[in-house]
Amino acid sequence: MFESLRREILTARLKVTLDEQLGRETSPTVKRLSMMALPPTVHSDDSFGEARAKQEGLHRGNYDRPSKERVFESLRREILLHV
Repeated sequence: MFESLRREILTARLKVTLDEQLGRETSPTVKRLSMMALPPTVHSDDSFGEARAKQEGLHRGNYDRPSKERVFESLRREILLHV
């Protein structure tokens, strides 16, 4: 799920850049998506909490492992901020 969200955000950023260079109008939805923060990269042997800790520079075990509900609530808030 995070991988596809990362891909969509990066694609939106590329579209905004290309539209600016080509003098085209970009839809507000694509602009909002391009402004979202990228979710952390999660490897198959990492949990979301471990990936977040690596992204934030924390050492293994020195972080609060979020529940799935907290992760999804955080994503919902992030998406609604940019809608």
